[in-house]
Amino acid sequence: MTDTLEPPARYGSSVPEPPPRPTATDSKIPALDRLKSWAFNKPCPRRGVAHATAMTAEQNRIGHVRPAMEFSAVERTLRNGMEADVNRQIVEDTKTELEPTVATVRAKLQEHNTLVRDVERLAGEPIIGPHGETLDTTTAQQRHDDLDISITAASEAGNTKNRRISPAQRKFVERLVWLDFPLFVYFMSSCLNVSVISFYQSVGGVIRMIFAALFGLFATIAIARGLKFLGSSHRAYKDDDGQWAGPPQMRGERLLVFVILAGVAALMGFRIGSDVLESGMGIALAVVVAVVLATASALLNWVVYAAEYKDGSADTERLDAYAAGLERVTRSQQALRALIVILDEEIAKLILQGFRIAGLIRTRNISAANDSWQDAATRYARSVHQGTGHTGDLPAHQLDWSPLDTALSHLNTLEAQFLADQAQLSRHDEEGVL
Repeated sequence: MTDTLEPPARYGSSVPEPPPRPTATDSKIPALDRLKSWAFNKPCPRRGVAHATAMTAEQNRIGHVRPAMEFSAVERTLRNGMEADVNRQIVEDTKTELEPTVATVRAKLQEHNTLVRDVERLAGEPIIGPHGETLDTTTAQQRHDDLDISITAASEAGNTKNRRISPAQRKFVERLVWLDFPLFVYFMSSCLNVSVISFYQSVGGVIRMIFAALFGLFATIAIARGLKFLGSSHRAYKDDDGQWAGPPQMRGERLLVFVILAGVAALMGFRIGSDVLESGMGIALAVVVAVVLATASALLNWVVYAAEYKDGSADTERLDAYAAGLERVTRSQQALRALIVILDEEIAKLILQGFRIAGLIRTRNISAANDSWQDAATRYARSVHQGTGHTGDLPAHQLDWSPLDTALSHLNTLEAQFLADQAQLSRHDEEGVL
């Protein structure tokens, strides 16, 4: 008997694969496992006992070992159902948790852009100058800075014409003005022949005292406002030392100031002196009292005039006019910038919250797929029939992340826009544009 030698396979020819290894065809789920699964939900999930039975029977029909990464028909049907449930949950989670956050970020970013445009608009808002001219913010700021430098240089050189009166002193003078009111009422009561002590005893006395108070109020306001107006007008004609340097045409107004002061002093002195004489105190005392009170009244009204006259100069008036317009714009811009800062913090937190929510959605649904009763039933059935080997490996899940990825793409776009706006604002702040 001779041995028959098969010729060697030629290069490139196919080598037949060995036949698959057969498996037992009588595998079944133990009755005790069924009982424990129904009672305790393990080793097989209660909902998957019937499916595990079907998968075991299917493997008995297959009859040979198959790759662990290959699903049978029943296994594939069970996996498809589980993946469909998880995909629906991904859509629901994205719609209810992530998309509202993305929409809020989009709305906040639009509000942020609106505020930035408002700041830019304020930068170009016209400002009314000291002579009624219309200026843009840049020109007004330049003129303000030039005047500020000029006034500072003059003050450092020893000039005093630009010296200001403090706000506290101005408030004190404004309150001091009302000391004239009782003096004028006292004078008018004499003119209307009504006693300040017993005027309430008759209707005529009350009426005359009311008129005396009205005339006193009118005189107080008129003289105070007149002196303030003259003082503010005359301060434009000061020399570098703060002294009067007005033209000859202004002498009449300058003289008017002294006439007003002398008139008020004479009225007060005459009224007080007359009362002293009527009380029998003697002429000498009446003259002394009249002179003292007349001087005090004149000094009081001189302070009203001097407070306006010495409060700066024409240059400081122009500086104040520019500063008032610039302050209005600056305050509005600062308020808007404060809102932008608060809004930016909210946007940054919302963006981080959106990414955190996306991560939680992804982790939660991956865990739901890994821990699903469908996969647990498949692993248990495979452990029974051993048709895919002794490991519990299953094919990777094929989940649809497109809804989550789309929402994340929108969030990434909004984040990129937000960061670009932040960088642009930083450059503008460095350049002093906004």
